[in-house]
Order: sequence, then C-alpha cells, then structure tokens
Amino acid sequence: MVGRETDLQAVGRRVRAARQSAGLSQLKLARTIGVSLSTVVRLERGDGRKQRVDLHRLREIADVLDVTADSLLTGADA
Repeated sequence: MVGRETDLQAVGRRVRAARQSAGLSQLKLARTIGVSLSTVVRLERGDGRKQRVDLHRLREIADVLDVTADSLLTGADA
C-alpha cells in the first residue's frame, strides 16, 4: 500500500508544518490534545502502522493549530 503510506506521510508533513507555524513543540501539542509525545511523533512521520489518527483527533489537532482539518488532510487552503 504505497499510496496509503504516502498519504499518511503527507498528512504528517502538513501537521508538522502547521505545528511549527503555530510555534508549538511536539510535546505541547501532545499535552494539549491529551496524547503521548510518541503519538505526535508517529503522526508527523506518517507512521500509521501502530496507531491510526481518527478524524475526531485530526479535528482537535486542527483546532489547536488554528487550521482546518481539510488543510491537514488534503493540503487545500480554506
């Protein structure tokens, strides 16, 4: 499933970019949304093998980073 891996990696890159733009560390984001640091690290790497991020969690991340969930999923500007 190379396509799926690539999609998860792209979402991870967008989450990382939005987090950095918001001036948050990975640890601060993790604490704010109530997950472990390793969960945020895996998300930003696009590593969905151990844990998948559901849409509810992605919306929480988007809200904290002041972006839309769609922009994290697709890269589309809102």
